[in-house]
Amino acid sequence: MGRKRNPRWIENENRIREIRKLVEKLGKPPRKVTKRDFIENDLGSLINLYQGSPKRALMEAGYDPGPRKQPKGHWEDRGNRIQAIHEVMRITGKQSSDLRKMDFIGNGYGIVVRNRTMKELLDEAGLECERYQRPAGYWQDRENRIREVRALVEKLGKDPGNVTKQDMTSHGLSTLLSVHRGSMRAILREAGYNVHKKRPPKYWNSKDNRVRATRELVKSLSKKPEAIDREDFVKAGLHSLLLKYRDELAATYERGDIITFDQGYLLKYPTTVSRALAEAGIIR
Repeated sequence: MGRKRNPRWIENENRIREIRKLVEKLGKPPRKVTKRDFIENDLGSLINLYQGSPKRALMEAGYDPGPRKQPKGHWEDRGNRIQAIHEVMRITGKQSSDLRKMDFIGNGYGIVVRNRTMKELLDEAGLECERYQRPAGYWQDRENRIREVRALVEKLGKDPGNVTKQDMTSHGLSTLLSVHRGSMRAILREAGYNVHKKRPPKYWNSKDNRVRATRELVKSLSKKPEAIDREDFVKAGLHSLLLKYRDELAATYERGDIITFDQGYLLKYPTTVSRALAEAGIIR
């Protein structure tokens, strides 16, 4: 028997409302919203209605899913490249001097910066460039590295262990990566963050690991169990744990010794957070 559709998604008003709430919560351009974003925010059953296509979901909600494919030679025209720069500035809300290649790549204009430096691209448009250029030897100074990394972590507002190389590159710190041979752990530890090694593959497949991590999180928070939300897990570096409570996986998990997450329990515990708390015996 096939899985029943979530009755919430029958009405398109419900679908549109949830998609718009997701885009607003993520705080990034709609065209950068991914299938993973839907899944991590307990909307896996919603994106499944669109055959896993964020583009289809965003279009129904009234968003522009991204630039259309342009004819051959389109980006060889200087005017088209300049127009693309201004479009990326509009999407990101950045000044030209704050733009990085990742801004173009992440918003569907990667071809514009292919084989072109940011200086070349902005110079031909007559726009300001290189606000973040540092003097020679800047990254050889340990204090400079520490100050820049700590400022980035504070700006991102997420667990230091979840800061990525893409975060560094997007915020003008790509050159810093070469100092520690690209090791994010070394960079973050130098800045004073206690970053542990990544968990081994399939770590969360173990019920004991899932339960222990959830109980430790609850113990560390000054919250009632019903007030704990996804953000608490994310800040603790447990976002990948929540992925293990998606419908298709949670249905096979045991809670206690005899109660399993069958279809009835999937309805009783509709979010990945509530499922994690239930399996750990925190809520009933």
